[in-house]
Amino acid sequence: MNEGLIPVGVFETAIEAHLALNLIESEGVEGHVSDESLSQLTWHFGKAMGGVKLYVWDSDFDEAMRILDIHRERSVAIKQESVGGVLKRSETPRGAARVALLAMIMPPLAFYSLYLACRVLFLIPNQGFTKREKTNLTFAFCLSSLIVGTAITILVKISSGK
Repeated sequence: MNEGLIPVGVFETAIEAHLALNLIESEGVEGHVSDESLSQLTWHFGKAMGGVKLYVWDSDFDEAMRILDIHRERSVAIKQESVGGVLKRSETPRGAARVALLAMIMPPLAFYSLYLACRVLFLIPNQGFTKREKTNLTFAFCLSSLIVGTAITILVKISSGK
């Protein structure tokens, strides 16, 4: 990347990155979105390839972070987890729901979905959830619990010979 540009956000889609870019540009901070084409061409690998990044100049970093922090509560694209100056997108409510759907095909993933949902609820303090995130968590818990319960019932019946 060019000298002087530093990341202020990592997003799963180009749309989310451009929403954040529009937000900071509306306050007079110049920014740049990177890796959006790669993310759109290989949308299914977008997160694995590092996502779409939002960069600002060194001199604008603090102002960009302040702007994003102010709008964090209302933003769907930007989440509260921050590591080393780079905002990380916390996909656990949505991710738990997606993994729960995949668990219908691969039942062992239901355990992972339950882990993600429990991690969000119990290990991340003071997390304010949007209505959609609450729905995703409820869906993940219900579907994963149903799959785990069904799998255990089947295993018990098989092992008892009935």
